[in-house]
Amino acid sequence: MRVGAAREDYTLGVGDELIVTVVGNSGFSRTVTVDSEGRVILPELNPIGAVGLTLDQFRRELTARVETAFVGSEALVSLGAVRSISVFVVGEVNSPGAKQLSALSTALDAINLSGGIKKTGSLRQVTIQRGSEVRWLDLYDLLFGLSDIPVVMLNHGDVIRVPGIKETVAVVGDVKRPGIFEMPEGAAAIDARTAVRLAGGTIRARGNIFSVRSTQGSGRDLITDYDRDEFEVGAGDIISVRRAEGRDLGTVELLGAVTVPGARSLSSTATVGQLLGSGGALREDSYQALAILQTVDLSTGARRYFPIDLQRVGAGLEDYSLRDQDRLIVLGVDDVRYLMTPEVHAALSDVDLEQREDFSPPQADTVGASVGASPTLGSLQGLVSQIQPSPRMAQQVSDASATTRQPAKSCESLVELERIVRESGGTRFSNATQFGVLPTRGGQQDTCRSVYEQNPNLLPFVLEHGVVVHGEVRRPGLYPVSNEVSLGGMVSLAGGATNRAYLEGVELMQFGEPGGDVTRQVVDLTSTEDAARAVANGDVIRVSRAFSDLDGGSVKLRGEFVRPGVYDIRRGERLLSVVARAGGLTAQAYSFGAVFTRESVKRAERVALQRLARELNAAVGVAAANSGIPASAIQSFAELTRAVAASPATGRVVIEADPTVLQVRPELDIVLESGDQIVIPRRPASVLVTGDVLNPGALQFVAGATPDRYIRQAGGFQQSADRQRLFVVFPNGVATPVSVNAFNFTPVKVPPGSTIVVPKDATPFSLLTVSKELASVLSQLAITAASLAVISNQ
Repeated sequence: MRVGAAREDYTLGVGDELIVTVVGNSGFSRTVTVDSEGRVILPELNPIGAVGLTLDQFRRELTARVETAFVGSEALVSLGAVRSISVFVVGEVNSPGAKQLSALSTALDAINLSGGIKKTGSLRQVTIQRGSEVRWLDLYDLLFGLSDIPVVMLNHGDVIRVPGIKETVAVVGDVKRPGIFEMPEGAAAIDARTAVRLAGGTIRARGNIFSVRSTQGSGRDLITDYDRDEFEVGAGDIISVRRAEGRDLGTVELLGAVTVPGARSLSSTATVGQLLGSGGALREDSYQALAILQTVDLSTGARRYFPIDLQRVGAGLEDYSLRDQDRLIVLGVDDVRYLMTPEVHAALSDVDLEQREDFSPPQADTVGASVGASPTLGSLQGLVSQIQPSPRMAQQVSDASATTRQPAKSCESLVELERIVRESGGTRFSNATQFGVLPTRGGQQDTCRSVYEQNPNLLPFVLEHGVVVHGEVRRPGLYPVSNEVSLGGMVSLAGGATNRAYLEGVELMQFGEPGGDVTRQVVDLTSTEDAARAVANGDVIRVSRAFSDLDGGSVKLRGEFVRPGVYDIRRGERLLSVVARAGGLTAQAYSFGAVFTRESVKRAERVALQRLARELNAAVGVAAANSGIPASAIQSFAELTRAVAASPATGRVVIEADPTVLQVRPELDIVLESGDQIVIPRRPASVLVTGDVLNPGALQFVAGATPDRYIRQAGGFQQSADRQRLFVVFPNGVATPVSVNAFNFTPVKVPPGSTIVVPKDATPFSLLTVSKELASVLSQLAITAASLAVISNQ
């Protein structure tokens, strides 16, 4: 129930609660309810019929009775609680159906309770049906303040209908609230001024051009321009508002990485220094080594770019006069970083951007198709958002606004750069391609930079002024400069040299005149004279790394070392030296079972496994073409191929890890690399039997026991076992073949921690054309599995 004041014309009904107060000689206060017979009963008075009376009519009736019954008394009446009513909301609403509301609710409350009107619903032709009476509501009158509409209170059983949207007209361009608007009921046309007023009016008070796109009977569109909004538009027409004259006289513009971009008065900012002021105009992320002044060539009248060093301007060393319509473009750090992205590098390499899978150009913004303002009336929340385009009209709006925001397949600046590269052969940007690309952040490509999109010819100009600085600097990359810069200044621009830089041997590659020779020289950056050497755009600077015994990496020791952990290594350092630094091995160490893994070996194994999988796939294809081969054999071999492809690379290298042996035989002492890992396990007490045996698993080590004994303890061979290709993988990773038949017995000592491998017989695959390679493949998988088992046991 809703409590509070009600309108005087509120009609009372069964269930309404009234508060009756009589003041005077016979004062009393009662809270009464209109009963099922429509009466209000007060003990002091006769029953009063209330149903059908307005609140004001009931008050007058009660006052008359009180004055008659109680001389000198006055009656006061207020509405305590109102009754509930049920109404139906049907049509284009999000949640149609019966809705329970209070009797003080309006049609807007019911629509809001139904989730608002859909995009396909009409806001101009909402109806309220009460019996045979139908009342029409035009919500545009309320939403846009066109006129006042009466507040219609609902009755029990009312039906609110929201029909589908009818004819529409669109307004886009330089208006405050672009969108698609519904025409009044029954109107075949409306005047343009009314349509523009629905769009909030024009942004510019005067000096506008109104273009109307209308569809003719032939299906073609006709565009008509008007200099005033004194014309009519019909259903489906689109009004596009633009400025009649886009130039502002006596102004210059400051754009890019500045605090307040926009136009400035030329009279108060006659030079670049005055335009920048005291330096507060630049953002913290501004790039000052190259700014671009877009000005007019007085001899030709053509627009051209001119490079400016903002650092020298800020220091008062130089300044430049400005002309009417000049534009100063200040780059940001991200704009410079964009020069080294895969997108720019692809354009410089003459790669078709439209065919690149990793390039997803951003889409142009679509023209606003909904009215952005929202009324403050609580019951209207969500209604304004329903002024949305139909699919047909949305397409027309997109077409109409194409002159100002044309969606592109890729960045316009990159398209322009590609064109120049194809026409010039890329010689203009030869140094820019020498650096390569920076990794994209978060795995995403950089989007088109707005400063380049607004000026598509700017990107090639900036690239032409680039100087490449790479090697041992903190931020290697391509840095554009305006004119000559000192060598030391360029290194500082790249973040300075790292602590590993060899400053006495900085390589400088400079380009002379067009067609001239390229000079390469080594300079000493610690020398004041060399540090002041002039560097111009197109040059390449390389700061080499100083020689150091430190290998730039570390190795990891695990297991039975006295002090296991991560150790930095020197260039050429060997295993015995690092073991000594770790305090040697413990008394429980089993050096014969040392597991040594190397990243470079792991990568090589991974490549070899992938190559083997490709070769096996090709062999399966050849075998499948032979109709005499069973499908089951092809399937089995395909599964084997997948197993090869999924087989992990261990990167294990067989080494000698016993310090006593390494001291006697130093040629076995391996040179370490960054990323190496050495695991020394404890002496194990078991032998692993794996492969085609009845009960594979780990068995207790027995000194002097031969492989056949362990195989018998594992249940013996399965029928699919290949008894001629048994082998033992020793704890150090070495594998050796062994035979256990009575005619060819090869005794092999099996140390603890070894793995006895019983391969699968390749006979089922004998029909395949690749059977000669199958045995080696099975052995490869078995050795890999055995090696992993040995490593996992450590």
